[in-house]
Amino acid sequence: MNTFTITGRVVEVGQPRSERAPTPIVIECKGGKEPDYVPMEVWGSVCEGEEMFFTGKMTSREYQGKRYLSLQVFAKGVIPQKDDNQQQQAPPPRQQYPQQQRYPQSDNPPPQQSQHQQQKADGYQQQNTQEDDAPPF
Repeated sequence: MNTFTITGRVVEVGQPRSERAPTPIVIECKGGKEPDYVPMEVWGSVCEGEEMFFTGKMTSREYQGKRYLSLQVFAKGVIPQKDDNQQQQAPPPRQQYPQQQRYPQSDNPPPQQSQHQQQKADGYQQQNTQEDDAPPF
């Protein structure tokens, strides 16, 4: 499976070649002693300075006898930044809502059945209340 997931800070946002082209960006990834800078192209808006993650597929192509690696991004997202104040504060208490009846009682009586509907219901009840000699299974 040829997929990658990479996180880093967007350090450069270029201009797309056209309205229907992806936006070229460069992200800074913390690796060893020196950060790595990874160029890629993404669809949609990206802001410089945001900490983001990217998931995609690596492809390579040949151009004038040289091989070039390309990263095709198919998912991206912003990683929220945490402030020191947010880490020390406890989450706000959950708001309590008053208990409500699920099915409120209505002051309106149920609709009256027509004479035909009442006769039909009575006939159904009579059929189902007749006892027969068969054992109940």
